[in-house]
Amino acid sequence: LSQVHAPDELAWLLGEAYPAAGRDGAWLGTSQVRHPDGTTGTMSHLVLARRDDTGAVESLITVQRDITAQQRTEAALRAVEARFRAAIDGSTRAHLV
Repeated sequence: LSQVHAPDELAWLLGEAYPAAGRDGAWLGTSQVRHPDGTTGTMSHLVLARRDDTGAVESLITVQRDITAQQRTEAALRAVEARFRAAIDGSTRAHLV
């Protein structure tokens, strides 16, 4: 984790997200990561608590997915939609789409 997370992000995950998963059974959220090429991105996390027969947390299972490209695609789509809406809303002519 310390290879991809900045110290403050790692402290937050270990101090907030992981304890929340232990307390509530699961935690879902995102964090900022550092890619091997030095760029930053966003990681989606699902953390699940695995409990023993007494209900005590035995371990945490985490599933992580880099959603950087997805976020870029969604931002580009929002920009195109905004341009389209501006063109249509500013027009006095009827448009068939």
